[in-house]
Amino acid sequence: MTDLLKDAIREIAVRLQPFDIRLTIVGGYGLVLRVEAIRKSGVRTLGGRAPVSRSTDDIDCFLGTAIISDGMQTQRIRAVLDNLGYIAATEHYLFTRSVKTAHATLTIRLDLMAAPIEGELAERVKISGPRIRPKAYDGLHGRLTPEAVFIEDGTMEIDISADQSGLIVNLPQAFPYLIMKLFALRDGPDSKDPGNANRHALDLFTIWTTMTEPEFIAAEALREKHKTHPLMADVRAITATLFGGRDPAALQSMRIAARESGIQIEESLIPLFAADIVSLLGDRSPALS
Repeated sequence: MTDLLKDAIREIAVRLQPFDIRLTIVGGYGLVLRVEAIRKSGVRTLGGRAPVSRSTDDIDCFLGTAIISDGMQTQRIRAVLDNLGYIAATEHYLFTRSVKTAHATLTIRLDLMAAPIEGELAERVKISGPRIRPKAYDGLHGRLTPEAVFIEDGTMEIDISADQSGLIVNLPQAFPYLIMKLFALRDGPDSKDPGNANRHALDLFTIWTTMTEPEFIAAEALREKHKTHPLMADVRAITATLFGGRDPAALQSMRIAARESGIQIEESLIPLFAADIVSLLGDRSPALS
């Protein structure tokens, strides 16, 4: 399914290039792309060798401030999706498309999300329940995702073209990516897929293992930049809950997910991972007592 998802992203991205619209891929498939890019680069990372990233059957796409506040740009995205045969499964922000392969007909799921708008552009969007859209166009919405408010800060660019021709998409910097996964781990038991809630803890570990030293330093800078933002109070509280105590709940979940996925985790990395997460997202006290 992974190659099929990359082909789907390529199809959308190339059609959006003339409008200067660049996709930002988050969620599980964003992590697949991150691991792939880090491995290809050969750069040294905190974890040495990252775990094999988990499989996923959907694409989570983040719509940045300049897109979700612009009726013309969102209309262009909707036109591309319609032309490619995507159908709105959940009106205006969850789209599906059936693709026939040699062996079966598979379904691609595309979930659009966006963060609350801060500053002057806030007047150009409408928020209604779990949705956000531009006031100027109601045919494309983002799933309102407050914990994604820092996603556009320090994004990582990767070329997803088959021939390295410069078909660029963005991936989140580690700091906002960790925050999104932290919330996903917290909310996992109450989600539509509680059986797979533990995988978000393994995703946190994978993000950490794929961080380079410069990216970790950049993450520390983002932590300082945003430390007084209201979201960070929730981030610190969730970190204390999930990474506190002698046997933190997050580490229990991570081990379960790794075992179920057949992934071997180097035990010596676990306390380093927990300490770094607390340093970046928590009150910077020791993660393990």
